[in-house]
Amino acid sequence: MADESKTKKHLVNELKKLRHRIAVLEKSEAKLRQMGVELSDSEAYLKAIMAAIPAGVMIIDPERHRIVDLNETATSLIGGQKKRIIGKECHQYVCPAEKGRCPITDLHQVIDNSERVLIDAKGRKLPIIKTVVPVTFRNCKFLIETFIDISERKRMDEELKRLATTDILTGAYNRTSFDEIIEREIERVKRYNKPLSVIMFDIDHFKQVNDTFGHNVGDAVLKKIAYLVKKILRKVDYFMRWGGEEFIIISAGIDREQAYTLAERIRKRIGNYKFDHIDKITVSCGVAEYQEGDTENSFIKRVDDSMYQAKREGRNRVAVAV
Repeated sequence: MADESKTKKHLVNELKKLRHRIAVLEKSEAKLRQMGVELSDSEAYLKAIMAAIPAGVMIIDPERHRIVDLNETATSLIGGQKKRIIGKECHQYVCPAEKGRCPITDLHQVIDNSERVLIDAKGRKLPIIKTVVPVTFRNCKFLIETFIDISERKRMDEELKRLATTDILTGAYNRTSFDEIIEREIERVKRYNKPLSVIMFDIDHFKQVNDTFGHNVGDAVLKKIAYLVKKILRKVDYFMRWGGEEFIIISAGIDREQAYTLAERIRKRIGNYKFDHIDKITVSCGVAEYQEGDTENSFIKRVDDSMYQAKREGRNRVAVAV
């Protein structure tokens, strides 16, 4: 009986222990189920955020730099089908120049926020601003990369720059851009010991054109002259409206003799052109080559003096500064 009592007591204790273990397992199972729901909710939440963000979003495996997932905006910017993009190397589309030196995984930055380039499925380059942050999800490390297309902003920046540096009437550079250009070209002369010449020309008797035919005709003449000159100039030449009816050309790599030849071509082209309402328009040109010791002011003064020399000598001609 004593043994039986001991056995029952032992069984009761064991049953209590088993019930306790079952209770712990039930609690653990409930906890695991709850954690699973939370993880599921987190994933759903993440996907909802990705869908709602008006930017491209990609989730990247940092070890292989492979795209794990992306939202519709990213798919649209890249082009093609989402399933064909997933699994591809991220550098195939974003920041191809950074392959092998990713700011996060290779350069150990905490966060990457920078202006880069996106290559779409057709090989076109889109300027983007991107942000990359590392995250841990389900004990795995990922990179979340977001990016926006800034093509329109770039276009607007270029347009603002063009308006700031360009004469609206003629499309030539305006005078405000002259200082930057001439300074850069003079530095290039000093560095590479190559010639640099400047041509300045003035439309002869232009005031009479405005007084006789009106400013609309005068504006048309300025536009047409700018068009004719641009057709003659090289791509490396800078053509700008110096003021009123005066224009200036900065020509790198040519000496004063070559600049004289170019100025003569311009003078003859304008002189032989039949303008509307006006029989003939002529220009007086001055030419100067940069000399050692010249400042910007002394250089331009010499070309300006030579242009007025051409005017004093009867107009419709080219004078060269010594």
